[in-house]
Amino acid sequence: MVYRKNSCLLAGFAIAVLGVGAALSQERGDPIGAATQVGIFDRAQLVKVGKNKAGKPVCYFREQGSSHTLDIGVAADGAFIRLETGDSRETTPQPPLRVFAGKQMAKGEYATNDFATLQEYKGAIAYYVPIPSRGDFVLVAKGDAKAFLEMVARARTEFVVVQSVAQPQNVDVVAIYNFKAAAIPALLACAKARIQVTQAPPAQVDIVKFFDNGNIDAVRNRPTRTTVFTVSEPTRVTRIATYHWNDGQGAPPGRISLRNMSGETFGPWQASGEPGQGGVPNAYWVVEPDVALAAGSYTIVDSNPSTWAQNAATGGAGMASVEGHRE
Repeated sequence: MVYRKNSCLLAGFAIAVLGVGAALSQERGDPIGAATQVGIFDRAQLVKVGKNKAGKPVCYFREQGSSHTLDIGVAADGAFIRLETGDSRETTPQPPLRVFAGKQMAKGEYATNDFATLQEYKGAIAYYVPIPSRGDFVLVAKGDAKAFLEMVARARTEFVVVQSVAQPQNVDVVAIYNFKAAAIPALLACAKARIQVTQAPPAQVDIVKFFDNGNIDAVRNRPTRTTVFTVSEPTRVTRIATYHWNDGQGAPPGRISLRNMSGETFGPWQASGEPGQGGVPNAYWVVEPDVALAAGSYTIVDSNPSTWAQNAATGGAGMASVEGHRE
């Protein structure tokens, strides 16, 4: 069901879909089409295999409401969102536009047209309006399918927002209820097995170490405060290392995870060990999560704080480093 954003209460997500809109380019038609299921690729993650209107394979996750169908998936054209609804079209934001996972802000008990950015998709997106009088729309990512799907998953219990750059108050959004990041590997594996995906080659990125509180002073075990780093813009973390000197003994690698200020956890990831000073085995625990993070602060969580190194120079925080690149 489609509603005007400024008239809906924020109680309990009683709606299925809010207004729909445009993206970075705007076209008629529908390159995906309604998917007809022909099989199940991953039963646990509810990833289906279907055929589109042209008979070509499509991998998708479906959210079904009383008055709408929302497919999230991968086709030959790229990763996509496809909405079918019987509601009439509302105001459409005009390009150039932003597409991002957003948290709707409230004024008192009423929702507003303001959205806090949780995670933005930076790649090119084509927007299609199959029937101008109806709220149906299709978004197709022309770049990084994984990054697009991660943005959609970040919008779970919130919204994918399409916003006019020139008129930020002019937005259309779609609510995401059930799609989780856990379904993304299954969708990508399905696409690799069943579909020849047309995508732009990934851009070259510069990996930088943007957090490192290590030092050469003597260390002791067991941090007395949390290790926190902050990113000012959407960032993809490619490597995290924690230091386990442990009186020159090292420690068998455990797990590392991240937790944001809302309590959401990313990981845990199983670490591998790397030698430290003097060849101490497993002095460094290293993970390569390749995880996209929204701007904000994150706590590094180590599964064995009893051997995690800290000293006065870190203020008692566990020693760690984080590498990655801007999304």
